[in-house]
Amino acid sequence: MKVFIAGANSDIGLATCEKYLNSNWEVVAHFRNSSDQLLALQLKFPNKIKIIKADFLNLDNLIQLLRVNQEILNECDSLVNCVGYSRPVLYEDITESDLIEHFKINMMPNILLIQFFSKIMMKKKWGRIVLLSSVGIKFGGGTDNYCYSMSKFMAEFFPAVAKMEWAKNNVFINTVRVGVIDTKFHKNFGNKSLSTRAALIPAKRLGQPGEVAEPIYFLGSDLNKFTTCEILTVAGGE
Repeated sequence: MKVFIAGANSDIGLATCEKYLNSNWEVVAHFRNSSDQLLALQLKFPNKIKIIKADFLNLDNLIQLLRVNQEILNECDSLVNCVGYSRPVLYEDITESDLIEHFKINMMPNILLIQFFSKIMMKKKWGRIVLLSSVGIKFGGGTDNYCYSMSKFMAEFFPAVAKMEWAKNNVFINTVRVGVIDTKFHKNFGNKSLSTRAALIPAKRLGQPGEVAEPIYFLGSDLNKFTTCEILTVAGGE
């Protein structure tokens, strides 16, 4: 079986790639910037992973990716979208361009990818789609992440057709609501104390990328027999 993983060069994306590869799936991995770790996975799993570069900030790049790689993407049974973009902005300073920027990366690719792959999956009468949202949704995005959390909220807004048509054809869509994970994504915010943030989590620690990859794989593989249109929170109790 084959999965397309968008944002595969993120820490969660890499852990998800490895989980699928270790489970004998083939992986088509999308990345935006660096691909060194994906190249390492290619060496570890020869002929099992293909990597594709595109910057989803320009949606034309995503459309081009789908068009140029249509033959191999038509073989995919699952879609996992790990793409996430955040630029801290205080709520009182948010502008129209801030909102558009976040929605353009965190929401629009979801819609385009789901439209593309759901058609393929409906023809096969089997498919699994997994999206990622953020636990920040529960807290209004904190002091400076409103744009990120609001745009990620859209990953929890399933289209009506998912229940009306997809489910009876064994095409399932689910979202993993991700908590604070020990990743580059969080470490890059210089004004954030991760130890202080971890103390607020009931589990009293940050999550690990592999702990998110496990439920992603369950929902996005043939292990998932009967779960669709659900939101699974992986956030240490938050």
